Amino acid sequence: MIKFLLESNDSNVDIGLIAMDKIRQIIQEQKIEFQNLVDKTRDLPILLTPIRMFDILCWTTEKWDIRGNHKAPYGTAHKSLLTNMKKDNKTKENQNNRIIKFQSSSATSIINNFMSELIERAWYGIKGEKPLATIAALKFLHDNEIFQIELLNLIEGNYSSNVRRIFINLAKKSKKIKDPSSSWSVITGSNRELQNAIKQFGYGDVNKAFSELTKKEIETLLNNYLRRL
Repeated sequence: MIKFLLESNDSNVDIGLIAMDKIRQIIQEQKIEFQNLVDKTRDLPILLTPIRMFDILCWTTEKWDIRGNHKAPYGTAHKSLLTNMKKDNKTKENQNNRIIKFQSSSATSIINNFMSELIERAWYGIKGEKPLATIAALKFLHDNEIFQIELLNLIEGNYSSNVRRIFINLAKKSKKIKDPSSSWSVITGSNRELQNAIKQFGYGDVNKAFSELTKKEIETLLNNYLRRL
């Protein structure tokens, strides 16, 4: 699976996590299609979930289309799903580009989408480490009325100590993270968990979005997240 998705033979934890993020992104982008597949196969003895569907599609594509091995336990595959997919490829690509462009049309929408993804992944939701760190970055901009600063610069640049202090205060108030200081080191230190999440976000440039936020947009975003803590 990792070799098919990332063209890598590595088996370390970081590569595995990257592969999981990619799988999750693909399934989310094609959520309706995967749900249709689930609905169409409900009469099978074993329920096929979206992740199981994804596994089957990857395996058969790699075997049948890449290696050209059409043999299967119950016969031989004579037709690839890619045949039909390629016919509408240009149309779907244009549609997807329009969707992504719409979703990424403003800085606030990119930040909201990014936060939604972080919240969904976090054990404590919006009170999790990475969502709180992003809120801390917004709060630093708001409190100091500083603009045109990218998120990575706030996390690991000259302002990082100030953002870290805000993060610790927010974490203490939320009462979910036991050791906020260590948590900050974990997500922004050598593992660069938050930095990688920023760079790998698929619906827009989070760094650029942060640098384009206006004073009003920062205030609106911050108030919305603070109310939910």
